[in-house]
Amino acid sequence: MVGCLLLLASFLGQTPQSAIARPLEPGGDSAARLLVQLHAEYRKVEQAAERYHEAQERARHARVRVRELDKRRADQRRVLSGARHTVGHLARQQYRNGDLLPQNYLSVGRNGLQGIFRYQHLLDRLSIQHRSVLAKLWAASESLRALDLDARRSLRLAQNWAARQRTAKQEAERDLQLLQVTTAHLTATQDQQVKELEQEQTDAAQKSFLMTHRLASRHRAPSKSGEKAVTFAFQQVGKPYVWGAEGPGSYDCSGLASRAWSHAGVLIPRTSQEQWRKLARIPLDALRPGDLIIYYRDATHVAIYIGDGQVIHAPRPGAFVKLSPIAFAQVLGAVRPDPQHQPLLQTKPGLTDSAPSSATPA
Repeated sequence: MVGCLLLLASFLGQTPQSAIARPLEPGGDSAARLLVQLHAEYRKVEQAAERYHEAQERARHARVRVRELDKRRADQRRVLSGARHTVGHLARQQYRNGDLLPQNYLSVGRNGLQGIFRYQHLLDRLSIQHRSVLAKLWAASESLRALDLDARRSLRLAQNWAARQRTAKQEAERDLQLLQVTTAHLTATQDQQVKELEQEQTDAAQKSFLMTHRLASRHRAPSKSGEKAVTFAFQQVGKPYVWGAEGPGSYDCSGLASRAWSHAGVLIPRTSQEQWRKLARIPLDALRPGDLIIYYRDATHVAIYIGDGQVIHAPRPGAFVKLSPIAFAQVLGAVRPDPQHQPLLQTKPGLTDSAPSSATPA
């Protein structure tokens, strides 16, 4: 565990602090206290990661919006320029015909419709064609003004989300350093005590979960894309958790889920919170391999269901992508990235539902 945290610190450009964690007293109570502390710090890292990814996605969408608006503004400027040219041409015709005074012509030629509207009495002398051209000029001018305003707002929004992204990254790096301080000086005995207690708690939680929740039948099959997502997830087992990573060499929890489904040809939101908000929710008794299990009340962790009451996920700093019982943490619910796809007629080994083995590592 310590080695993985040192690698993670190197990735983030941080140096582990030299502070020594308070030594553990022998016995289960001390291990329980440390486990609670570690879980709290793991949660802080995940929450910061979710804030980072949300800000990253929103900033990206805002920048895309700015680029789209810039293109529309350029197009609208060309429309406005053409309309002004037409109005100027008509104004010169009217002037030659004696219908407009020179100063009115200059007002139209330089200021467009806003200028000629100051001479409302002249509109009655214009033809229907001329009025139509003036109306188009006015519409083009107003449209460009609205696009300019929208672009400024979108740019400010992108800048604000980029600032939030930087703040979330700093928070995550700080929380990771605290986690390093907590774990850096654990003895082998202390580390083993914590792991054994965590496994006991996971086994008990899984047993309780299966007693109170009826999962899908043993023979429920994945969809074609779900099968691809699960196969991809299996191939990532053993790769390290790295905060903010989405492959190919390392992952965080939502990075693994989004990349697995992207590999299957289905684009889903990057963060577990957005996955919970935007994907189709399904009852646990309808689970099929490939569905996503969302954890904690704030939806800050996600795992890929593979059948047999098991999931694959990127657990936390210092750990690796692995198989776990579905109830390794507080289950919030489940979502399906491809609700419109029908399940396959047959399943492959490892993609069926049954009671989990108590020997499966958490």
